[in-house]
Amino acid sequence: MSRARTIVWLSLGALASAAYLAVVVRGMSAEALASAFAAIDPWPVALYVAGFALVMRARAERTAASLAPLRATRAAEVMPSQMASYLANFVLPMQAGELARIAVAVRGLGIPAGTMVSSMAVERVVDLLFALAALAIAAAVLPVPHAPVLWQVGLAIGSAVAVAIAVLAWATLSPAAVRRTVAALARHLPARLAEVLRSQSDACCDGLATLRDPAFLVRYLGWCVAQWLGWVACVAATLWAAGIQVDAATIVLCSALSTLALALPAAPGYVGTFQLAYHWALAPAGIDPAAGFVAATLLQGLTIGCALVTAAGVALVPRLRLLADSRA
Repeated sequence: MSRARTIVWLSLGALASAAYLAVVVRGMSAEALASAFAAIDPWPVALYVAGFALVMRARAERTAASLAPLRATRAAEVMPSQMASYLANFVLPMQAGELARIAVAVRGLGIPAGTMVSSMAVERVVDLLFALAALAIAAAVLPVPHAPVLWQVGLAIGSAVAVAIAVLAWATLSPAAVRRTVAALARHLPARLAEVLRSQSDACCDGLATLRDPAFLVRYLGWCVAQWLGWVACVAATLWAAGIQVDAATIVLCSALSTLALALPAAPGYVGTFQLAYHWALAPAGIDPAAGFVAATLLQGLTIGCALVTAAGVALVPRLRLLADSRA
């Protein structure tokens, strides 16, 4: 990414984050925020750490499962690319960290970029489906004031997910048709670009072949459920730490909206996205806005902190093993 383009994306992300925060903090006093931060209970942080660990393990396991037909892969081997994505998103705007995940996976695992892209596409669609299902359930259970806005948000994102599902289903069930379509398009492109397009589309189709295996689907969806439960635990921990006592439906709603908020353009480090998600989920329930802001900021801070610690561990463990082996 060129320097000028990076500055443009940073500016756009900063503007988006500023808009989210302006919505959330409108009418909120500094005194109320200070009191809410001072009232934080540290004990639920242990629940957050456990939930985050489950999320990391589940994400790595399902990526390893996706890559297994092409290359036998363990979850530990996937972790460097996974953490590269997290760390890059802390310093790059507009969720550009996914590019780092692809680059590290290609270099470290020796797989085609198209295969990693297809694996990530399936992950994103499944994650959105889980979040939308949770959103629908919460909207059906919670009082009416929540419903109109929630259903509008769900409909907008659901439409995009439906298109993604259709494309993935087509590529999974009719890879030959995809290859023919790509070949037809490639004939109108320069030879080098056409070859790249064909090779990457082949890699994408190969990466999606696992979706035709029932045993894989059971394993994959099992880890997806584990990841979702881990994230719900993370969200619940931040709410309880901020002194917010709500029912299970509201916790699920916060979990769904905070997941969907990750798709929003924002400054590096998810600035404003979690705060906006919690605001939408908690304000109609009459929760103190300052407490909601503190809970969302805890989610943001703990996510960044745990990711940094995990990344450090992923980087250091292999070196420590090599050092131990050299001394043995």
